[in-house]
Amino acid sequence: GVQINTAALDGSAGLEVGDKVRILGTGLYAGEVAVIERMAGGFVPAAVVRTEAGRARTVRTVDLEPVRS
Repeated sequence: GVQINTAALDGSAGLEVGDKVRILGTGLYAGEVAVIERMAGGFVPAAVVRTEAGRARTVRTVDLEPVRS
């Protein structure tokens, strides 16, 4: 059956515009490092990120992991 990740509704606390993050999961650009360009509100918290290769996408914040310098 279908499983819904209810943790996605909470997002990932503490993320802000300008933070460096790694994209988790198996989707587009998974494993790549990116910078948060803007937060996108809505039912499931998300962020618009730009990868080091210059590609942008919207990612659920629960699928972002902070990268510490």
